[in-house]
Amino acid sequence: MIGPDLLFFDEEHQTLCVDLTPEKHAQVDLSQLKSLVDNSPYRQCAFLDNDVRKALQLLKHQAKGANKAQVQRVPLAMKVDGECKLNLSTDKMEVTATLTSPQGGRRIGFKELVQELQTLAIQNGLLKNAINTLLKQAESASPGESISATIAKGRPAQNGRDALLERLVKLNRERLMSPRVLDNGKVDMRDLGEIVTVQAGDEVMRKHDAEPGIDGYNVIGEVLKAKPGKDRKLKAGKGTTTADTDPNLLLASADGQPKETKDGLEIVEVLTLKDVNVGTGHINYHGNVVINGNVDEEMRVQAGGDITVNGFVDGELLRAGGDIVVGKGVIGRLVDNHKLSTSLEAEGEIHVAFAQYAHLKAGGDILVQTQLVHCQSHSGNNLTVGVPNGKKGDIVGGLTQVTHSVNCINLGSRAATQSRIRAGLGVQQLRAMAKEYHQQEQALLAQSYKLRQAVNKASMAKDKTDEERKRLVAQFTQAQQQNSARLAEAQLLLSETDDKLASFFNRVAVSITHNLYPQVEVEIGTQNLTSAREYGPSKVFNDGNAIQVEPLVNPS
Repeated sequence: MIGPDLLFFDEEHQTLCVDLTPEKHAQVDLSQLKSLVDNSPYRQCAFLDNDVRKALQLLKHQAKGANKAQVQRVPLAMKVDGECKLNLSTDKMEVTATLTSPQGGRRIGFKELVQELQTLAIQNGLLKNAINTLLKQAESASPGESISATIAKGRPAQNGRDALLERLVKLNRERLMSPRVLDNGKVDMRDLGEIVTVQAGDEVMRKHDAEPGIDGYNVIGEVLKAKPGKDRKLKAGKGTTTADTDPNLLLASADGQPKETKDGLEIVEVLTLKDVNVGTGHINYHGNVVINGNVDEEMRVQAGGDITVNGFVDGELLRAGGDIVVGKGVIGRLVDNHKLSTSLEAEGEIHVAFAQYAHLKAGGDILVQTQLVHCQSHSGNNLTVGVPNGKKGDIVGGLTQVTHSVNCINLGSRAATQSRIRAGLGVQQLRAMAKEYHQQEQALLAQSYKLRQAVNKASMAKDKTDEERKRLVAQFTQAQQQNSARLAEAQLLLSETDDKLASFFNRVAVSITHNLYPQVEVEIGTQNLTSAREYGPSKVFNDGNAIQVEPLVNPS
């Protein structure tokens, strides 16, 4: 039998031991020794399982030898202090602490934790509540149990917002996509409201200045510089003027219709017609053109601003320096079995109720209320078919090409009409821009090297006086500084373009909120897919390896 009187605590090694004699205790087993420790004041110490097993085997062996009466001191358990390990994330933005509860030893407290933080030179972002919670959890943890928590966080830099130009008046194109919703919830596609006009003195656009951003920091105290927002100029164009009391406000200086420009707004003169037909002849006007009726077959309308047609378009060509808005639809047809009879070309956006057998080309978005049937369309941004709360939004047949994405209600038809979509064409422009910026960077780097050589050569020119050398060095140094500024700008543009390229296809998709039918060919980047069956609400995208079709989450 063994009892607590055989126990001995070794203060030097902080170890609990038991004195056993081989001839008396050869039959003692592991469970008895564990019970002996558990019923002692040292029950929280770490039991030395492997050491005890080896000692018991040796004890049995010694019981048969000449030294069987010699007392053997066997280590049973050891006091182990609590432990604190800190992990600093690779970006130096977080510190995770792991506290291990003591086994009979000293517990880690706030003081010890702070010392560990000082060892890692942690200065910023300490989470006091998280630290206190971790210490409390560690107090109630079982001996040897480990608990982890994030106890320090840096603050990421908040980049500044770019300057914004807020338009204070509507454009004609917005009428078509905002039909009146009736009391019963249905949409009245014929009630588009009044034609948009402004009067002299009206506020038409406001600039919101760029913001500088807020610097951040990591947990070791390094400052993370924020990128300031990019400025954007607000320019008074034709028919507008800057307010005397506010340089960020544009006012209309003439009556007319608003036309959006890159850096502001213009108010343009309006030519209003009942119809365009053989009686009026072709129209070519420098401002906006508003046609309250229709554009008849084979007629051409060209405008420096917007073209608004409240009726149908059956004409040969509409070409606008701004937007094209058609209230009742575009009715084209096949000519000579392959050519489309009607073309709409806009430097801005194209908004139509529906279009069939027509060619549509827009520098911006193309928005169609109900149907795009057997058309050839090319959008400089996105193409949307269907309006909020509308039931129709079909793309059937033809070729649809977009710089970014396509959104519609139905794509293709149950009759498996062959329809082609080419999305994400904007990647080509980004690649060209990246190539151009890279070439600029290389040229500026070469120029920087030449200027450094010129500075060194000028400073050591033996055929020049001191004054001449100083003047040459100053000239070359100034040129070098200007070159460095241009180089930094080119490198920034290259970096931003590379980032856009890397994530470009993450932002490109063909979204169908109702049905994707068979025989629809979708090409995104270098990948393509032809649908072989009917799908429900779907999102078609390029995952970098192939075209994927996934269920559309929360189709509206």
